[in-house]
Amino acid sequence: MIADVAVEVRLLGPVELIVDGLTATPGGPRPRAVLAVLAASGGAPVSAGKLAESVYSDTGKPASRTTVQVHVHNLRQTLGTHGESLRHGPAGYQLLGVHADIRRAEDEIGRARAAEQARDTGGAAAGYRRALALWRGPFCADLPDHAALDPARNLYAEMRWEALEARIAADLRAGGVPGLVRELEELVADHPLRERFWGQLMVALYQEGRQAEALERFRQARRVLAEEAGVDPGPALRELERA
Repeated sequence: MIADVAVEVRLLGPVELIVDGLTATPGGPRPRAVLAVLAASGGAPVSAGKLAESVYSDTGKPASRTTVQVHVHNLRQTLGTHGESLRHGPAGYQLLGVHADIRRAEDEIGRARAAEQARDTGGAAAGYRRALALWRGPFCADLPDHAALDPARNLYAEMRWEALEARIAADLRAGGVPGLVRELEELVADHPLRERFWGQLMVALYQEGRQAEALERFRQARRVLAEEAGVDPGPALRELERA
């Protein structure tokens, strides 16, 4: 629980609701989906129809508005003395005054990028690390069948990868950190089509005086990209190999 935050919603992993420092996560997938959709909206109203469609997207047909009202009522009860955070108006339902981990991640990444622009390499790396620490798994990991959450799921998955790549880039600008080569070896093994990880591995090896291994990784990347995606390495990776 974050200090001075009465209600916290965590979406970067399984859905969690923390009220006054205690876990109060709704037990079923439907109410958790209601919570996720409202929290992800950032306080913007969500219509009853949209909420019904989103919460029952795994069934292929929306719920009735009465069913949605029941879920909302139960969620308001779960919020206890903070039930007024969940409001209903002409434009729909709003969840206001709560802390969401997705907003904190966005803020940390924004500060890290500002540190990059100020040439504060250490500050940038630290900011990206704080952001990445918020991910406990994929967005709404316990609601994989709710297709309505897929746009947000894809958005935060890519945000995570970009933050990781940026953090590694900052570490490389600082001359590297212990264990960086091993981390990158695991990343290219698990995600062989992300070219930037291959390039970062080449730089990390070069910084350790392992130039021959760095060039071998380029040849390996070229084989993997050709076999798995039918493409050649992009301009950035080819330029790195020439350099």
